[in-house]
Amino acid sequence: MNAVIDLQRLVPAWQAFQSAAPLAHIETELDYERATALLNGLLDAVRDDANHPLYSLVSVVGDLIEAYEIDHEPDHRGKTGVKKGRSSISCAL
Repeated sequence: MNAVIDLQRLVPAWQAFQSAAPLAHIETELDYERATALLNGLLDAVRDDANHPLYSLVSVVGDLIEAYEIDHEPDHRGKTGVKKGRSSISCAL
């Protein structure tokens, strides 16, 4: 499936999103701390409400954190001690 991306709308939308919730690939411990703070704030707001408009963002941020933890934890365990796999973040919701 080839999705058509409207870059004229995407660039300002991404910039607006970035100013509201700085989110990018996690490369440093500071990036990790910011992403973790963002995830905690999202979890406080969203809780386990699958109908919440930010519910899928919880998963996206969780996936970024998970990828960083896998790359930076020798035994592939996150801060929670849960064995990391693709479904472990969503199970925590």
